[in-house]
Amino acid sequence: FMIRKLVVKMDATKYMTALANEVDLDTAQDTYKGENESYLTFNYEDEKPSLFADNEVLQDTAYLQIHLFTPSTMNYQSLKRTIRDYLESISFFVTSIMTFEEDDIDKKHTVFTVEYSEGR
Repeated sequence: FMIRKLVVKMDATKYMTALANEVDLDTAQDTYKGENESYLTFNYEDEKPSLFADNEVLQDTAYLQIHLFTPSTMNYQSLKRTIRDYLESISFFVTSIMTFEEDDIDKKHTVFTVEYSEGR
């Protein structure tokens, strides 16, 4: 006989929605189409099995980028730390934070590179 397991795909949407609520910003996967001056987007870089035992995958890890867009004149340092601290509080591993000037849209663009794992 064959044993089938229910496999639940990882979905960061619930975590990104919680983050957006925490910092009172809109969020969207991949592309933001709203009109707010500051907002968050996120995208998946990779997703793969990360923990194995007895020839089975026990855990998957997702690698994401979370993008914070703010007006170029805004002091975003406190917001950046709040986002980092919140991500760490929900067991995301923040591996990098980089900020760029996006002159064509007159915004600061801060990129949080993160990973998180879930059991299967």
